[in-house]
Amino acid sequence: MVSSSGYEPPAHIMSTPYRGPGIGGAQPDSEEIKRRLEQAELSFKALFDNSNDAILLVNRTTMKVVDANLRASQVLGYDRAELVQLAVEQLTPPTDASTGRSLGEGLRLAVGDFTARVATKRRAVVDVAVTAWTVDLPGLPVVFALLRDLTRQKQFERELMLSARRMRQLFDVSPTMTHVLDILEDGLRLSWISENVKRILGYTPEEILADPTWWHRGIHPDDQAHALQTNDEVLSKGAARVEYRFRHSDGSYHWTQEELRLVTDDDGTPVEVVGSWADITDKKTAEAAFIEGERRLRESQRMEAIANLAGGIAHDFNNLLTTISGYANLLLEESDHPEPDLEEIRTAAERGAELVRQLLAFSRRQTVRPEPIDLNEVIVRLERVLGRMIGVDITLHTVLEPDLWLTEADSAQIEQIVLNLASNSRDATGEGGHITLGTANVYLGPHYRQLDPEFRPGRYVSLSVTDTGRGMPPEVRKRAFEPFFTTKPQGKGTGLGLSTVYGMAKQSGGHVIVDSAEGAGTRVEVFLPRFGSGTETDDDSPLPIPATPDRTETGARGEATAPETSGGTATGRHRATPPHRPSDDSNHETLLVVEDEPSVRRYASHILRGIGYTVLEAGCAEEAFAAADGHEGVISLLLTDVVLPGPGGRAVADSLVQSRPGLRVLYMSGYAKDSIVHDGRVEPGISLLPKPFSATALASAVREALDSPRG
Repeated sequence: MVSSSGYEPPAHIMSTPYRGPGIGGAQPDSEEIKRRLEQAELSFKALFDNSNDAILLVNRTTMKVVDANLRASQVLGYDRAELVQLAVEQLTPPTDASTGRSLGEGLRLAVGDFTARVATKRRAVVDVAVTAWTVDLPGLPVVFALLRDLTRQKQFERELMLSARRMRQLFDVSPTMTHVLDILEDGLRLSWISENVKRILGYTPEEILADPTWWHRGIHPDDQAHALQTNDEVLSKGAARVEYRFRHSDGSYHWTQEELRLVTDDDGTPVEVVGSWADITDKKTAEAAFIEGERRLRESQRMEAIANLAGGIAHDFNNLLTTISGYANLLLEESDHPEPDLEEIRTAAERGAELVRQLLAFSRRQTVRPEPIDLNEVIVRLERVLGRMIGVDITLHTVLEPDLWLTEADSAQIEQIVLNLASNSRDATGEGGHITLGTANVYLGPHYRQLDPEFRPGRYVSLSVTDTGRGMPPEVRKRAFEPFFTTKPQGKGTGLGLSTVYGMAKQSGGHVIVDSAEGAGTRVEVFLPRFGSGTETDDDSPLPIPATPDRTETGARGEATAPETSGGTATGRHRATPPHRPSDDSNHETLLVVEDEPSVRRYASHILRGIGYTVLEAGCAEEAFAAADGHEGVISLLLTDVVLPGPGGRAVADSLVQSRPGLRVLYMSGYAKDSIVHDGRVEPGISLLPKPFSATALASAVREALDSPRG
């Protein structure tokens, strides 16, 4: 019988007699039976063809397909007519041909649920889930098999497995650990943590999850309170972030940043807490270094501001001292019985001049004459002086590098550095103490910029003074280089000892580091650049010693002064030496003196006239040009201050030398930061008379400049 849909059920199905109940127990007539059979056939056909699963009816004896639905045709790629009488083995992929039992055996045994692989008409392999059961029809044992295509499920499983592997790889390389916390009645408990915790903190997930107290015990004791608060915060606010220190498996503490998020269901009920841990130790270290660097930069800028102020004061004070000490010396020279008060005035002026020199040294404005120096030779030369200064109650040691590199510096400044440091150590060290002077060749790397923003990496010669004294507390150490800062009793020091060392070292391109702790002594180390090495170099071989250039003294030069002592700066009490007077036949020259400070100008002119020179005076550039233009004779020498209102002394000299060839120039200055002095070094060919100057120094410098060969 063929239905209206064109489907003709197998004969064995249609030949099965209907034994269902009739209406009211009566047997239906043949028409009713026929109608009911047609309805049953249509219902079966609808279920058979519209099933989402492939359906095969297989003869258990021949293991051939006797019927198949539309879905089976779609899955296997055969027409329905092709599937009928197709052997099950023909649906077995080649990889399963060796056994021939994958699908066939399951259907033969009707094992219920199992999985198998089937081959399509195009020989593609499809994974299927099979549900099989037997149906015993008269004369025909049949296996009824449902095949569900697992292609999409397998693809999803593969993608899920790949995703899981990908996540594991991401966790392995990630710097952030992730974890899950269960919400319990008594708080939160760690239930899962990523594998990378082993790499980051040194613990395995297994040992962590086996110990409920692991997290609490690992938090730094000082961070316990605020770290534990995040548990309540995430439950109440839904999110929390906290930074704290956590103990690594090696015992060290690492800075950790933890972020937590609350997970809820659709009803808003809390389910669990997820979170992440990130090791931020490097970030914290960098932040601390940045803050310290900024602090040191501000300190350096503050010291520079103090240095500029000190230098400016020293410049003006030098002019006053030139006048005071100059006239005091003149009065002492002219009197056969000088008043004691005059001697006191001169002594006070000399002490003032020493203070000015120290201020200029601190502010890096002191005029220097650098030359190659062996620090070992300086220490050996001063050792006897140091022994007397320190006294017999303190033991002096020297630890000197045998093959010490040379450094380039001013010899007088280096002596002053050694004396000042030794004096400070003496005052800080009690009876029975020890002071050690040492030298060494060192290489300082870029990390030293943390100590000094002006630092440049390279090779340095180290001069250190170490004592066993009382040391400095942190608040004192921070101010150690400030001028006039001292912890000594009033009258026992000026507070310029270390500040002078600081300025002198800086002016020579060096650095000073103080290492001290209260009750543990002090070590002051001065680093001076290796002569000829520039900045960075990989050459450790000694550098050649160049010939020392001839030096022409153009003015009075301050001797190395004694360091701070209980009595202040040492100065001798003696009668002034009369100024150098040229012979009567050599004092006919005319000099032009240009100085904006009237008292200094009058003093210098007075001295020069007194020894036979003709002197023209000017207080500024305009007056200097006018004086020169109004003088018809020869002007042999221009004596000018470097710093003048308007055009400076350098400009005045350049202009007058052009209009008067052969004019000699002698500069005066009390401030070594101007147009002729750079980093304390006088330009080659320049003659400079430092302020304050004595009558003798002035007369000698003028005569020397006049007698020098014409350029």
